[in-house]
Amino acid sequence: MATATIENDFGGRIIKTVIVSGGFSWVSAVRNATTGTSLSNYTSNTSVGEAIRVQMILSRGGSSGNCNRFFLFFDTSSVAGTITACDLKVLGYLNSGANVIPVESTAYGGNGSSSSLVLSDYSNLDFSTPYASSTTSWSTSGYNTFSLNATAISDMNTNSYLNVVLIDEEYDYSGTNPSSGTDYSSGIEILDTTNPIILDITYTPTATGYANIVNGVASANIGEVLAVSTNDINKVIGV
Repeated sequence: MATATIENDFGGRIIKTVIVSGGFSWVSAVRNATTGTSLSNYTSNTSVGEAIRVQMILSRGGSSGNCNRFFLFFDTSSVAGTITACDLKVLGYLNSGANVIPVESTAYGGNGSSSSLVLSDYSNLDFSTPYASSTTSWSTSGYNTFSLNATAISDMNTNSYLNVVLIDEEYDYSGTNPSSGTDYSSGIEILDTTNPIILDITYTPTATGYANIVNGVASANIGEVLAVSTNDINKVIGV
């Protein structure tokens, strides 16, 4: 077995905000929206206090709802073998209220052909394809580690990349309407020089060197080599 550490190539957050004069369904209007309201693409060290968020306030005077999703893309094509295990490690920051779960994303053009998020990437995720179990306690000062499951590992081996979005598990992932007054968020530090967001990968290296060759003899001729008689040994060794 061998190991490799890969930092994220792209990262960003998309926010969906709905403000209306009356009541509304958070799941229909916010969670299931096709586009976001605002976004940030991070290219330098940034502290994002509300990287993942669910918020809902209902009132007769005016209601509002928010959902924040945090997208990451990793190019794993440099891994010279078959990935067998992988941990996604995300540095936490400031807030720890939301339980976070990684799910499959098709943002960034799907295969990383685009280095920037667009508002329509808000809905480019698959709730039916979680990549790991959710956290129950989000660290705000150290790594939060997700042990990626077989589906994520298979996708990396097939695609040579990991396209993932971190979302709230309790309401966003489950598709449950939060009660009025709910405001949960968890923070992330991205592109930190000391503790960057990483994939910690274990893999089986691809075999290199002589394949089906014994000391320069092709496999088709191995039988001839093994069939050399004692009387012919002097000829074989050149004596």
